This record gives sequence, structure tokens and C-alpha cells, in this order.
Amino acid sequence: MMAHLRWCVHARKVIGNDMPPSPVKVVAPKRKSTSSNGHDGSPSGTKKRPTLVKIQPSGEPVAKEASTPATAYSTAYIWEHFIKRTDMAKYYNNWYVECKHCHDAAAAAGTTPPKVFVSAMARMKTHLFKCAHVPADALTAFRKADADMAPLQPRRRAKGPISISSHMVSALAVRTQHPTRANQLFHLALPLEEAIDTTSLEWLTQSSAERPAWFALSKVQATVATSDVLCQVDLVCSQDLYNLPPRSLDKVLTNVS
Repeated sequence: MMAHLRWCVHARKVIGNDMPPSPVKVVAPKRKSTSSNGHDGSPSGTKKRPTLVKIQPSGEPVAKEASTPATAYSTAYIWEHFIKRTDMAKYYNNWYVECKHCHDAAAAAGTTPPKVFVSAMARMKTHLFKCAHVPADALTAFRKADADMAPLQPRRRAKGPISISSHMVSALAVRTQHPTRANQLFHLALPLEEAIDTTSLEWLTQSSAERPAWFALSKVQATVATSDVLCQVDLVCSQDLYNLPPRSLDKVLTNVS
């Protein structure tokens, strides 16, 4: 419980951030019997400095503040839409989950329960964006929470050497067929603006057929349905070229299948 409170965003707002500045009082050490040479009898023989102790308005000392920042990334806004299937064995470190909204809709209609899938955050978010049973107000709140958490999400370092001039860029893998490349399983694009049912993006075109594949910005913009977005991936950007790392490629292929 104490560990939960240390990282809980809502608890930090109530306990630490909204408290007024604490007054400070000076606590001087107690005097000891002094010897003839004027020292207090301690081994060092030096005078001790008074210590500063923070006190609350009630007069009680303030407990040491936790090192956890007040705002931290949390996946609770994603998990609240899913049921964790604890009756099933884990897939490595991931639980199997099913959508609460799909589960309730199937129970009301008396149909077969929805399929379960591995609790990968990207896959859970993609399902919510595509799910037809999510209420409109719940979907709006989820989109807002996802946008607020995006800057706080820790970035994983890509495996393999990356040059100093390289940096990570977030992109979208889209199922929608590109007008000039209709024979590919997916296409990459940089997101521009996201609406309720559509997403505006800028296409990336493959500049090399070799592996690793490099992509360049084609300056062609389009608007696609949100349901056609497979997942969000991280690309390595270097000198206006974008590389699709193997981990991101595996993530896309998992969603394609």
C-alpha cells in the first residue's frame, strides 16, 4: 500500500503538492557539561551547528518527501476498459485480457464471448480505437487521457548502434492502401492530427528494398479511418530518413495477422 501511494498521481496531488509551504524552526542541540578548556567533552571538541527541521502548521515535523515525481506515466486508463483473465496462464509476462465493452455487449445479446488476447499496451489501445461497443463519452475520455500520458511515457532504447545524429520518431502503421503501392501489407506514415473517427497523416515512401528498410517523407498527406491504423511504432530518424527497427516490424506484423 505504501509503495502504491509513492507513485499514485492522485495521492501525490492530495498529500504533497497542494500543501502550503511549511515553516522552518531552528532546533539547537542540548548543552553538555563543558570542561575547563571550554569544550563540551565530545571527541571533536567543536561546537555543533543547529539543525533546520520543517514543521507543519500543526507543529508536527514533516515526513521526508518521496523521490517519485508528482506526475508519472500510468496505464490505469487503459486497464479500466479490460478484464484481466487471471483464470488463464500468463503468456510470458503478459496476462490474457478481454474488452469489458465487448464482454457486456456479448452478454446482453447472448452471443459468444469475445476473443481474448495478450495484454500488450499497444494492442489494447488499438482495440479500443477500433471497438464499436465503447461509449462515445468513454472513448473521448480515453483519447484525452492517452494524449496527456504520451509525453510522460518512457522511451525504450532501440537495440543496435544508433549514430549521435539519430533520434526516435513516433509513426503509424496503416492498413489503408497507398495510392501508388497497393501490393504491400501495411504502410508507414507520420501522424498529423487525430479526430474522433479519422486520422490525418503524411505518408512515408520506402527508399530502399534492402534490410534494414529506410523510408523518406513523401510530402503526400491523406486522411484515413482510425480503424485502419494497425499500431504505433518507433522509427529511427537519421538525416531525413526513417528506419524501421526489427522490434517495430514484429509489432506491425503481429497486428496485421
